[in-house]
Amino acid sequence: MGVLDGFMTSGGAFLKWENVGTTYTGTIAAVEARQAHKFDSPDLAFWDDGSPQMQCLLTLSTDYRDAGRDEDDGTRLLAINLWSGQKKALI
Repeated sequence: MGVLDGFMTSGGAFLKWENVGTTYTGTIAAVEARQAHKFDSPDLAFWDDGSPQMQCLLTLSTDYRDAGRDEDDGTRLLAINLWSGQKKALI
C-alpha cells in the first residue's frame, strides 16, 4: 500500500477548488516533497531530460467535513506543483 492509499483510507481527501474564491482554513499537519504522477495515471512524471517533476504535498487538518462520508475527519491533502505558478502561491 502506498502513502496516498493509506491517506485516502484514513478519511482524508484531496482539496478541490470548484469555485473561484473558495478558501479552506486549517493547520498544516505534514509536508512532503514527492515526485508527481502523470495526469490520470499511476506512472511517475519526468521532464524531457529525465529529471523528475516534483510536487509538495501538504496535509491539512480542517474543520471541513463531507456529510456523505461518516469517516471524514477533516484531513485534506493539497498537492502543489513545484514547477508552476502554484509554487509562487505557496511561498
